[in-house]
Parts: sequence; C-alpha cells; structure tokens
Amino acid sequence: MKDPSNTDHRPGIKSGPHVEKKLKASFVRNAPPGRHMDGGGLFLQVDKSGARRWLLRVMVRGQRREFGLGTVDNRQRLAHRRDP
Repeated sequence: MKDPSNTDHRPGIKSGPHVEKKLKASFVRNAPPGRHMDGGGLFLQVDKSGARRWLLRVMVRGQRREFGLGTVDNRQRLAHRRDP
C-alpha cells in the first residue's frame, strides 16, 4: 500500500525548490545569452546585447507568472536576490 503522505509521483526525484542549482557569481557575470535557472523559481535572463536581469517565476491562481526583480548590478551580491 502506498504512503498517502508521499505526494511525489516520481520516485527518486525531489519536488520543490531546486536550491542545489544556485548560480555562481562568476557565471552570472559571464553567462551566455539565454535563461539560466538559479532555483526556487529564480532565473537569470541574458539578452544577446549582454543585458542581464533577474526574473521570478511563480504560480498565481493556477497560472504561471513572471516578475522582473531588476538588472544585475556588479555592486549587488547574488545573495541579496535570493533572500529578501
């Protein structure tokens, strides 16, 4: 009989925020164009022009939404974006 407290439908795969994939500060500075997942719904988006910005992806009333958190600034530490 299955354990009713186990809501994960994929055995062996963890559910929830993927905090083990945090981006390193050196990668943020040198990341190629594209979207790079940092974990917990936080993404780094790098444009072809080299512009970098943080996006937070969340679910609101069953629909996926993305909120812009601002640009990457060399004076800001990466940890400030993770922990408000």
